[in-house]
Amino acid sequence: MKLNQRRAVLARQISEGVRSIHEHGVLVKDLEQGLIDFYALSGDRLIFLCWQLGEAEIAHWHTLEGGFAGRQPLHRIEPD
Repeated sequence: MKLNQRRAVLARQISEGVRSIHEHGVLVKDLEQGLIDFYALSGDRLIFLCWQLGEAEIAHWHTLEGGFAGRQPLHRIEPD
């Protein structure tokens, strides 16, 4: 298989994989870092639970606006 054909096949596979992940309500934030977010409620506040490739479990959260830089440990979620 030629390089351009292989690249096209891989790009399609990645795109299909990301679409499948999105269909489950998960947002792929950074494909290279393996960073994904899940919507969750903390009281009446909508937040993201976040996970990065290599982490043993989902243990962080951030506001919808905060992004990865605003990650906090789950035990530090404060009610509204």
